[in-house]
Amino acid sequence: MKNLWDSPVMQMLQQITDLVLLNMVWLVCSLPIVTIGPASAAMYTTVKSIQAGGGTRVIPVFWEAFTHQFLHRMLAGWAVLLCGCVLAMDFLALAQGAMAGRAVIFGIFLFLSILVLMTGSCLFPLMAEREMGVGDSIRLAFWLSFHHLGRAGAAAALHVLPFLLFLFMPPVFLLLIPLWIVGYFSMTACLSSRLLQPVLREGGSTL
Repeated sequence: MKNLWDSPVMQMLQQITDLVLLNMVWLVCSLPIVTIGPASAAMYTTVKSIQAGGGTRVIPVFWEAFTHQFLHRMLAGWAVLLCGCVLAMDFLALAQGAMAGRAVIFGIFLFLSILVLMTGSCLFPLMAEREMGVGDSIRLAFWLSFHHLGRAGAAAALHVLPFLLFLFMPPVFLLLIPLWIVGYFSMTACLSSRLLQPVLREGGSTL
């Protein structure tokens, strides 16, 4: 029986179960929206524990990370949300109006949106790796995302997919609701964690 539970198949099933539970815990803790920063950093901390193997007590690990540096991580989440909301409102205003140089302005806002998404994709894994102030974390996440456009862009694409579907393909988004609930966000965090490992290592060497 011991060999069965220690087999690679059982370990993989255990990790999948942990990721499903983690996804649901993250959704619950992110529902107030203002707590999405601490919840996202805690999710990456828990993902690291799951990837290390040996069995993870998902809820205790998540809760300890969620309450750790809560204010700093909440402010970081607010900063990302605020930038995203401002850019989204500008996009809506630009889409409804007619002005000279509209294509140029649209391109500028699109570039800024991509930078915000890539910075946010690096920010919370970085905060899960090391303790830093809010400003230092955001500056380092921006620097890392700008110097690793490929990896940061791929991580950002994974994170933004549900929101793009919600805005532009609502029927597809609704069809995939079970996926969002069961495991998409934790699976995305798991993939992003592996994808950004070289980026985070470079971040450690710059401190």
